[in-house]
Amino acid sequence: MENQLEQLNYSGEEGGREPARAKVLTEFFKLEAERQFSKIKLESFTRKLDEERASWIRQERQKMSVIVDHLKQPTIREKRKLRKLDILNSKFLSNLADSKKSAKQFVQNYEKEKKGREFLKEVCNDLAKEINKEKAEIGALESECRRILENVEEERKMLQLVEDWHEEHVQMKLVNAKLIFEEKYSEMSNIIADLETFLRSSNVNTGITKQITPCF
Repeated sequence: MENQLEQLNYSGEEGGREPARAKVLTEFFKLEAERQFSKIKLESFTRKLDEERASWIRQERQKMSVIVDHLKQPTIREKRKLRKLDILNSKFLSNLADSKKSAKQFVQNYEKEKKGREFLKEVCNDLAKEINKEKAEIGALESECRRILENVEEERKMLQLVEDWHEEHVQMKLVNAKLIFEEKYSEMSNIIADLETFLRSSNVNTGITKQITPCF
């Protein structure tokens, strides 16, 4: 038993990254203490049975001695009674031994089942804790993912607004430039027309034969 405890202690120190072993070691000591207590109770029960059996045997022997003392000449009937008494005594001792064995087996089975139930309960508690921990972590991850998605969506909307504003600004500049160009072209066309009219009225060959067309 000491070697097993030393091996468990060594394994617990070597595998310090596995805190579950510490719980198993604690449970082992607890079960060992309960086993020792049950062993003491069983020994006490056995001693009590032995004492009761010895007392009963002494009483029966005393009865038999009294009977023998009162019988001067034992008869066949009395001998048969004695034999029956011996048989009953043997049966009683046999039944007592069987009862003792059954009681011991019952205690052993009870302790074994108790240890199994306690170990299973401990494992279930550990699993429940791990599941709750993982659920909390998953919930935190889901919240973080939602927050990231919301931020990405907000950034996308902002970029879309900026892009729309930039496109609208460019279109406005193009429209303004077109209007300015048309205005300048109209002014230039009027000046050329006035100049041609003036030259024709003065009978001067202007040499201006090329028509200016807008480039938009």
